[in-house]
Amino acid sequence: MEAGFIKNLSERLVTFVDGPTDLREHETFDWGKAALEAIDSWEGGKNIPLYDWSMESDSTQCEDSYGGT
Repeated sequence: MEAGFIKNLSERLVTFVDGPTDLREHETFDWGKAALEAIDSWEGGKNIPLYDWSMESDSTQCEDSYGGT
């Protein structure tokens, strides 16, 4: 985020999984289970797209191939 590659609004997209503080336990630590628990506890936020793909260049809405907008 500091370098500008991730917007502050998108900071929830990155999740870190902390392992045990004792480095000797890292070999037997179940990283897969920890990652799944992190995914299960993840909460999304409000997403504001960078570009509105439903708009034409003249700011009118596009119709999709099914007749909708």
